[in-house]
Amino acid sequence: MIVLSKMQQLINGSTSDYTKLILKLVIVLITMFNLICFSGCSKSEPISDTIENIDFETLKNEVNSGEAFILELAMSNCHYCKEFESECLNIPSRNEIRYLRLYLDNIDISELESLLHSNIDSVRVVSWIQDGKNQDNFPVSYQYSRKRLFQEWIDDNIAYLEVQ
Repeated sequence: MIVLSKMQQLINGSTSDYTKLILKLVIVLITMFNLICFSGCSKSEPISDTIENIDFETLKNEVNSGEAFILELAMSNCHYCKEFESECLNIPSRNEIRYLRLYLDNIDISELESLLHSNIDSVRVVSWIQDGKNQDNFPVSYQYSRKRLFQEWIDDNIAYLEVQ
């Protein structure tokens, strides 16, 4: 209300130069605040919104492409897999890396192991795949600060493996 009365005085010309300067500053600050808050600042979607559920044939194509991606191996009825997703996959996704999920319910594990050149001895595996092979595994069974560690694991692999 005070700002409106001062603006009216400014329009009528009955204010000092100092008051005019303050009012202009307030108007500029309000305008900047509105632009920042309401211009649709871009936020990254969480990984859980960008996951691509794939089949085995798609995985073969992705591995053979040599591109980098994160692969989650899960079972559709696995409590631990759902727990990992709710805890860790709400971090912001990174444009540099895709996140793929393969459900193992109807997959020949030996064929999958051959494709990835690694042993799969449990469910809830999260692997960094690049250049056609498994480069790194996230220790999903670790219970402490797992969300923070998962974010750091992604950031470290992007830097270390020079993902563009």
